[in-house]
Amino acid sequence: MKIFTLLFSTVVSLFLCSYPTLAAGRYSAARCPETVSVLQLLYADANKDAKAYLTYANQAQQEGHEAVAQLFAALARSQEVLAENSRLLMAAFGQEAGDVSSGDVVLHGTKNDLDLTTNVALAGVEKRYSLFLAMVRPEGNAEAIAAVQQEWKVKGDHLDWAKAARGSLGILGNKLANQFWVCAGCGAIVSNSPRGACAICSGRPTDFTAVTGGWKVIWASESNPQLSKTEKAYVRRYCRTLFAGNSQNMPSTPAMGAFDSAAYQKWGLGPRRAFCVEEMIYVASVGDMVASWDRYRQINLDNLTEPEKQYLQKMHQAFGRGPIDLSSKRGTGALSPTLEKILGEVEILSGSKTLLDIDLIYIKRATAE
Repeated sequence: MKIFTLLFSTVVSLFLCSYPTLAAGRYSAARCPETVSVLQLLYADANKDAKAYLTYANQAQQEGHEAVAQLFAALARSQEVLAENSRLLMAAFGQEAGDVSSGDVVLHGTKNDLDLTTNVALAGVEKRYSLFLAMVRPEGNAEAIAAVQQEWKVKGDHLDWAKAARGSLGILGNKLANQFWVCAGCGAIVSNSPRGACAICSGRPTDFTAVTGGWKVIWASESNPQLSKTEKAYVRRYCRTLFAGNSQNMPSTPAMGAFDSAAYQKWGLGPRRAFCVEEMIYVASVGDMVASWDRYRQINLDNLTEPEKQYLQKMHQAFGRGPIDLSSKRGTGALSPTLEKILGEVEILSGSKTLLDIDLIYIKRATAE
């Protein structure tokens, strides 16, 4: 009860302090229709390219091109960062990103996949982003203009990396690096452990995450016909958080019977084989991952207890029925460690940094356990 009371009072005080800033940060989609259109295109393209690169990574690994596979995985991760940046900016305009569907990726072998990447997918970067910039500039949204310029630089680097990878497959080609890091702020890719600020967005070295075998887990989930699009997106978010730290320090021994569990049968990686470290870590944690998902998805807002109804009523009275945003307070010491942990869990489950009623109920039940 004390934890819940502290949670409520903390959220109330933080929200009231930040409300004017949140309101002032909204943009008008009606005044910036071209900007919104560009953001929607960038979001759709980034999701499509992320899927393609992940598919290419799996193909390259099967052909024995480990370094190229790691680069494709880095490109896929970079595209996910670009997609998320576009989604967040669209949200500032009050626009939903929406569902992005793309067809199956056609494979032609790693060399041809790289040729397609350099000569088709990335060949028109300069012309394409010059056009995007010309569309958003007249409407004057500084953040959108900066976002297009930043992504333009990232995509230019993608082209350079793809050319280097293609060259490495030639008889006299230079050796390609086999370890890559991706900036969580802009999607920039580097091949040396970052020690300075990001050259594109000036992010800290700690903003970079190493590309590890975790991409293999994401690939397996993307190829799993038992999982819905929503469930696949959850696995991606979960894995990005799971593998953000040092994988060597994580439990990688699955519990007895883990491969036979109902959770693994649906959410797992297929028949047992020679898994990499990250795949074993995922198998060891899949039971907890699925349990959290089930608790979240089973919340029925039409069937709450009286204390839960009263709790939501208090929250609505304090903030209205709109979403609550505490993202600016995360990691500042303003929130308790318990609340920080639960908010992180909710963000993975929901895919959003803002809290809706279902999220508030999840937090209440988690703090009551």
